[in-house]
Amino acid sequence: MKQLGLRVDDEIAEAFYKFCDRVGIKPYELLGSIVDFYGRAEILARKAEQKQITRAETLIELGRIVTDMKSFARANGEFKQAIGDMLKPHGITLGDLGLS
Repeated sequence: MKQLGLRVDDEIAEAFYKFCDRVGIKPYELLGSIVDFYGRAEILARKAEQKQITRAETLIELGRIVTDMKSFARANGEFKQAIGDMLKPHGITLGDLGLS
């Protein structure tokens, strides 16, 4: 098993931890989810391209990946909401930034 290390500015790390606490997700759970579902999706894509799995197996595994993405989706929604709230007083929407 591989371990990934990540260095970020102290202020950014502290804010990330606060964000995770606010949305009720453990920081390592959120980071792990991101790595996990992108990695699993890449493995699935390779296997499907090489015809190592059936269409049914592909759809089943894709369903599992999507189900596991729920915590990331919740955090992403919270993030988008926070950015949208900050932009609103300036007359800017997420759609204006291509993030809708």
